[in-house]
This record gives sequence, structure tokens and C-alpha cells, in this order.
Amino acid sequence: MTAANLLLTLVTASTVQLKLHPVDLTEYPDAVCNDGTGQGYYITSGEGEDNGKWLVHLEGGGWCWDGGSCAERAKGSYGLTTNKTWTAAVEKTGVFDSNDMVNPLSGYRKVFVPYCTSDGWMGNRGASPATNNWHFRGQAAVEATLHTLASRHGFGSQPTTLVFSGCSAGGRGAMVTLDYLPGILNSISGNITLQLGILDSALYVDLEPLNKDTVSLAVQNQNVYTYANATGRVAGSPCGSIYQDNEAWKCLFGQYRMPTIEQPFIANAAQFDSYQLSVDVGSVDVSTYTPAQTEFALNEFQPATREALPSLPSSYYSASCLHHCVTEENYFWNITVNENASLASSIKSILEENARPRTMGQCTDSINCGVGCNPTTE
Repeated sequence: MTAANLLLTLVTASTVQLKLHPVDLTEYPDAVCNDGTGQGYYITSGEGEDNGKWLVHLEGGGWCWDGGSCAERAKGSYGLTTNKTWTAAVEKTGVFDSNDMVNPLSGYRKVFVPYCTSDGWMGNRGASPATNNWHFRGQAAVEATLHTLASRHGFGSQPTTLVFSGCSAGGRGAMVTLDYLPGILNSISGNITLQLGILDSALYVDLEPLNKDTVSLAVQNQNVYTYANATGRVAGSPCGSIYQDNEAWKCLFGQYRMPTIEQPFIANAAQFDSYQLSVDVGSVDVSTYTPAQTEFALNEFQPATREALPSLPSSYYSASCLHHCVTEENYFWNITVNENASLASSIKSILEENARPRTMGQCTDSINCGVGCNPTTE
């Protein structure tokens, strides 16, 4: 282990503060949360950052796919359906961290976009009795935020590169938006170039769940495609030319969408993604897994994840770990694979060396078995 790599596991987080700004609903009336309150974004002050390099990160937080699941979400995850619980400022680490020894994006102007549309940032449907008077306007929220960054903060006022990222539902939102981004950015300014997409924990794999009481992720995606009207993130895309009509929903699903993406990206896909496993086996606590649940994780889920990744046209990072969504945590640099490679060091090699890292953890003996899965430092 080199001294430089050792720093990736020993340096602690240096959080950054971002302050809330609302999107102007008179200018962007569709940029609303489920309850009709307005979309907003958190942004750093810009002090010590390069205004020609930007990071825009979409928050995750699940979704809903029909009237029943959305009613449950309103009760259990109210803060992800409205702006009424947002604070004036937030503290963030991971891709937002200010320490350049661990974060290759430390010098970028940073934007965190809070999630309140419950549609994976991909819907385009207004409120009506058919949606229980909920709005699903994830597409408009993303585009209004990018335009507002230009008009208020100088995004694209000079030659500018953009790293567009997200984790979980935010990662899936970034995934379905990537191939549309050049057109969106060109409508803002001819100065902006998409440098990289970071798709954290967005690779769903299409498996029949062990838990027969759950709604499979495939069915969820099929329903969101129509219920939230996600057609605008499929039509005209490379994926949309492959999967049409009754299969168009597959373009919302990582296993099918990622191989078709033409823009540069890196996918972070844990071989034991804790969120999808919780859906598929019906438990979030691996220590209480039955033999059948353990067998599913080891003999179905992990192999499916490992088999899906080589088909991606760009970079990937896959640890043999049990986790989900590391880009907002110190695990961004603390979880390591093989020669002490982290997601952060992989992204650094892309940005600074034009590399194409494709990193696969090789431990298949047990759940969460990679030697770098449980770092002791923070």
C-alpha cells in the first residue's frame, strides 16, 4: 500500500456547508414537489472553488409507483414529498468534502438538489384526481435547477465542465437524464460540457424477489413509467430505440438502461446493494437472514450484479460489500477494493488521467466479505 493510497482510508471528513435557494415558480411553474411547494437547491459559497468546474448532485430517497404506495410514502416519508421540512443550510461530505487529499471534486462549485418529487427525478405529470392530487415533476425540477444556476450563479458564463451525480433514486435520475443533458446544457449556454456522470447505487438487477409479499423493482418501474409519466426520459434516447411499447419501462431500470448510455459515466454498484436486497429478501438486517435469504444474496443477487457490469460502455466500481449510496458519506473514499482503490480514487483517475477504471471486488465467499468493506476510520 502506498502512502498516497493510505491517505484514502485514514483522512477524516471535512464537511462543507451549502445554503438553500428556491427556484422561481413564476418562471418555472412545473418545478414543484409532490404537494405543489417549490423545488430548490443548496449551493456552496464559491469561496476557494473553481467557477469553471461544477458538481450537481441529486438526492435519493426511494419513490412510489401507484396510489397506495404514494399514500404510504406521504405518511412515512413526508419530508421527501414537500419543501416544508427543508432547512436553511446543510452540511455535506463525500463528493462535497473540501479535503483534496480524499475528494477529487473538492475544488468544484457544488450543488445539492433535495428530492421531493417521489419519481426518481424522471416524472412529468401534473396533479389530478388520478394521482390523488400529487405532482410528479422530477424532469422539470432538474431542468429548472440547471437554468437557475446559470441565471443566478454564473453556471456556464465561462468555459465550464459539469459532473452530474446522484445516489439511489438520485442516481437513477442522473442515469435517465445523462443522454438528454447535452441538449439541456446547450439550451443554457454553449460553454458547458458534461465531464462525467456519477451513478451511485442505480444499477437495479432484474430478479424475481425471494420475498413474495413485496412489489418487485421491475413492477415498480413499469408502474412509474405510466403513473408518473416518465416517457420523456425514454423517448428519443438510445435505450428507447431498443425497448419500445410494452418494454419501454426497461429504460428506467439500470440493468437495461446503463449499457445504452452514450455519455461518460461511472457506476457504483455494491455486489450486495443493501436497498435492493431489502426489497428482494424482505429484511434489512443481514445478521438475521435465514439460509434461504443468504443463499439468494450469494447465489442470485451477487452473480447477477457481477454479470451486469461488464456490459457497461463506461467505468464501474463494484465492491463485494453490503452498502448503498456512498457519495454523500466518507465511504466515498474509505471503502476500498483490490489495490486499495476507492470510488473517489477511481473518479480521480477519470478526471485527471482520462482513465477508464473497471473495478470489481473478487470476494464471493460471504456477504460483505471484501477486505475494504468495513473501514474503521471516519
